[in-house]
Amino acid sequence: MVFFYVPFALLFCLLRRLQWTPVLLRRCLVVIVGLALLLAAVGFVEYGTKTLFLNPKLIAENNVHTYFAINSVFLDADIFGRFLALVMILLAAVLLYSRRRRAQLEATGALAVLWAGLVLTLSRSSLAALLVGLGILGAMRWRARPILFVAVAVAIAGIVAVVVSPNTFGLNQGLNGASSGRAGLVGGGTQLFGERLVWGYGSGSFETEYHRIHPASSLTASHTIAITIAAEQGLIGELVYLALVITAAVVLVRGARAEPARAAIAAAFLALVFHTLLYADFLEDPEMWTLLGIGTALAYAARSARAQTVSSANDRSSIAATAPGTVA
Repeated sequence: MVFFYVPFALLFCLLRRLQWTPVLLRRCLVVIVGLALLLAAVGFVEYGTKTLFLNPKLIAENNVHTYFAINSVFLDADIFGRFLALVMILLAAVLLYSRRRRAQLEATGALAVLWAGLVLTLSRSSLAALLVGLGILGAMRWRARPILFVAVAVAIAGIVAVVVSPNTFGLNQGLNGASSGRAGLVGGGTQLFGERLVWGYGSGSFETEYHRIHPASSLTASHTIAITIAAEQGLIGELVYLALVITAAVVLVRGARAEPARAAIAAAFLALVFHTLLYADFLEDPEMWTLLGIGTALAYAARSARAQTVSSANDRSSIAATAPGTVA
C-alpha cells in the first residue's frame, strides 16, 4: 500500500487532471524513447562485457548456460523486456500514423535499436506482448479482420511447428519444463482457488500456500496475475480485477481508431495486460497506472470535444429555425 498502490493511485489522479496537448504528448514520447535507447545501450554494454549490474539469480543463470540475458538497470530481464516492448508499440504508432518522412525514419531507427535490446533480454513473454500490441495497433489503424486472419495463420503455423518438432521448443521436458515451471504454478494456483473459492487465502499468501501443497518447489510466484488474485482474493477479488481490465479496455479503445495517441496508449495498455498473464506485476507496475491515467484523460477530453461539437451544431440549428423568414 505504501510503496505501490497509494503513490501510483496519486500518479493516476495527477495524470488524469493534466491537459494532454499534442506538444506535451510528443515531448513525453521523445523523453521515453531517449530513456529506452539509453537503457538499451546499458544492456549492450552488459552483453559485450558479459557482466550484469543487478539480480544475482540472473547472474548465476548466465554463468551456467550458453546464453546471456541482459537486464540493464532493471532487476529482472522480463520487466526490462516489457518496458522495451511498450516503448516500441508507442513508436510503431508514429510509424503507422505519421505522414512525415523524417519522423518515420527516426522511428524506424529507434525501433531497430530497441528490437536488438529486446532480443538480448531473451524474454519470450515480452516478445509475445509486443506481437499482441502491434496486432491491436494494426487492427485500429486499418481493419481488424485481416489482422485476425494473420493472427490465426501465425497461431496455426506455431502449432504445426510444435507438433513437427516438439524438442525444438523444449516440450521434450513436458509443458512444465518448457514453461520454466510456470504451468505447475498455474495448476497450483488453480487448486488454491478451488479450496477457497469466494474469499481466497488473503493478500500476499500465494507463496506460503503454494509451498504448503508443493513443499519441494523453489518457485514462489504464479507469474499469472489472474491466478494470483484468484488464489489470494477468491471470486471477490477476481471479479473486481476483471471489471477493472474490461472497463479500462472499453474506455481506452472506444473512439481511439482515428487518434494516434489514444490508439498507441490503448495498444500498449492491452499488451501490458497480456504480459501480466505471463509475468504478473499488474497494479505494482507504474507503467500500467501511467498508461491508464493518460489514456483516460485523452478519452474524456475527446468525449467532451464531441459533446461540445454536437451542442454547437444544435445551437446553430435552433438559431436557423427561429430566424426571420424560416419556414416552420
